[in-house]
Amino acid sequence: MKRSTHLSIRLTEEEREALEQTALQEDLSIAQVVRRGIREVTKGAPRQRSHPEKPRLRKASKPVDRDIEARWLSEHQADLEAYRSEWVVVEGEGIAAHGTNLKTLVQETRRMGIEIPYVVWVPREKTNAVMMGL
Repeated sequence: MKRSTHLSIRLTEEEREALEQTALQEDLSIAQVVRRGIREVTKGAPRQRSHPEKPRLRKASKPVDRDIEARWLSEHQADLEAYRSEWVVVEGEGIAAHGTNLKTLVQETRRMGIEIPYVVWVPREKTNAVMMGL
């Protein structure tokens, strides 16, 4: 027996209606229509290896010098008080963005054109720990 998995996709209202209409016209379930579409799209596609390769790391096009950001952080600790329990992106001599969700924050800063964001966590309580960017 083939192993199956669950798949969830977002559809526009028009896409959903078209899918339902196709299933109704061909007397199939929506799942059968989707499976048929997947088979058609992947026909001839190379099969995945049972042990996929490790993902490749995205590298910067050139080394990034973060001396300015590190210096700004060391000189502006008081400015970070407002960002307790948040991730902060420092770009140049200031804060470019902040938030509680690291993944969302990195995506947002990349959309802003910051290829490799310099991210620091601002702890809830003030500590004597050394802060380093990611």
